[in-house]
Amino acid sequence: MSIMNINRFLKKYTEKPDSAFKRLLVLISFGYLPILIFNMVMSYLEIMPTNFNSEKIFGFKAVLIQLAFSPLIILAFTVAIYVWLIFGHFVLKVLKTIFCN
Repeated sequence: MSIMNINRFLKKYTEKPDSAFKRLLVLISFGYLPILIFNMVMSYLEIMPTNFNSEKIFGFKAVLIQLAFSPLIILAFTVAIYVWLIFGHFVLKVLKTIFCN
């Protein structure tokens, strides 16, 4: 790869997208939705328990616990991925300053 291709690549991908956190939050929410529904059905039918404070819980109570904690799980995944992307953006900016000068 030539220096011109590296410069073009770095200029293209070092632009930070607008509202990246909001987009991640929405995408992870809808990505987690099928998993949440599957887990709620399995817990309600007493096939797979929901663990809460080292206690296996089934039924409607398990569904309520999963619904209560799903925003926290979604937010944790979103923050972790966003921090990872910000770090990658920082590394690309450092590479841009090294190669473009």
